[in-house]
Amino acid sequence: MTRLQQLLYQTQAVTPSQFLQLLDQANIQDIDGYLLFTGQTGCKQWLENVDYLASSQTVSRELIEKWQTEGDFQFIGQTIDGDYLVATKVWVRVIPVSLYQSDIEKYQLNLADFFLRYLDGELPSQILSMP
Repeated sequence: MTRLQQLLYQTQAVTPSQFLQLLDQANIQDIDGYLLFTGQTGCKQWLENVDYLASSQTVSRELIEKWQTEGDFQFIGQTIDGDYLVATKVWVRVIPVSLYQSDIEKYQLNLADFFLRYLDGELPSQILSMP
């Protein structure tokens, strides 16, 4: 069992903000060098890509504003492949590097449940590589 799994089993349901605080306090910066918790630097890069790849088919600033209304919207991290992970109180979204809206995977899970399923290899994702 990984250190992150141990922490998540202890805390169970956490908001995106609490999840990021938990990672920071435990000094967890990645999962197996694949999923990177890149903080504000990663978020800035993601938003630059959103602006650069802007089209009617890709993630837009307007769509992000809509997601923010779900509560506690946070950029969580990115994969080494360039895919992104964002979350609110309601949804966890896995966004492909292409930023195509039609390819976004949505999971109605809190972050603890999302990562526990991911780390157990039980998350049905076409984007994320399983550990």
